[in-house]
Amino acid sequence: MLLRKLTAAFLPALMCLVLLWIYRWLDGLMNAEHFLSLMLKGLLLGILLALALPAAGLRSYSNGLTPWMYGGAGFFALLLLLQGLRFAGVMNIRIPLLLLDGNPMVTLVEAAVMSFTALTAFLNRKRDLSPKKEKTAA
Repeated sequence: MLLRKLTAAFLPALMCLVLLWIYRWLDGLMNAEHFLSLMLKGLLLGILLALALPAAGLRSYSNGLTPWMYGGAGFFALLLLLQGLRFAGVMNIRIPLLLLDGNPMVTLVEAAVMSFTALTAFLNRKRDLSPKKEKTAA
């Protein structure tokens, strides 16, 4: 029981330290404000946030909103695609919308929300919890 309590208390903090180490490693590979770097950091942050509670031992189950969460993740994936195309110079988007802002931190936040929403929806999907009957050989 003590191990479970220690896991709940310290595993999210350990996950945070690992994420910060990965961030520094990514900063060494590419510019800290590069689109791809910020998108990877956001994806990792969202994954960390979605896994923090299950890693601590807390479980949750579907409440019927899972398809909507996938829809929200798809919306943010589309926004990230548009921002990536703008960063690469393929498209010149001039829509006065905060979600398509040129600020690099917008990319980080959108990627975090997208990966958090998608992974949370996947982890909270409906599962068949009934005991399975095994066929016996006659």
